Amino acid sequence: MVENLLTMGGAILFVSYFIPSVVAAVRDHKYMGAVMALNILLGWTFLGWVVALVWSMMGKNENNQMTIINNGDAIKIVKCNHCGEGVDSRVKACYFCQKEQ
Repeated sequence: MVENLLTMGGAILFVSYFIPSVVAAVRDHKYMGAVMALNILLGWTFLGWVVALVWSMMGKNENNQMTIINNGDAIKIVKCNHCGEGVDSRVKACYFCQKEQ
C-alpha cells in the first residue's frame, strides 16, 4: 500500500515537473527550446520551475489568423492591426474601428 502511494506520488511529481515545457509546446512559444532547457536544468528548484512556468505563459501567440469554414467556403480571419479584433481578410477596412487594413 505504501509503495503504491510512493509510486503514484513519484509519477505525479514527474509529470508536474514538465508542465512548463508542455505549456510552451502547446502554445507554440517563440522561445520553446529555451523554456524547455530552463525547465530541465533548473526546474528542480522551485524558483526555476516557477520562472519556466511563467515564461511559458508569457507573450502572444504569433499566429494572428484563423480559418473558418462556412457552408464549404473557407474564410480567413485576421486580427486588425489597430484594434485587434478578428475581421475577414477580404475587407479593406475593419468592421469595428473602421480603419484600413
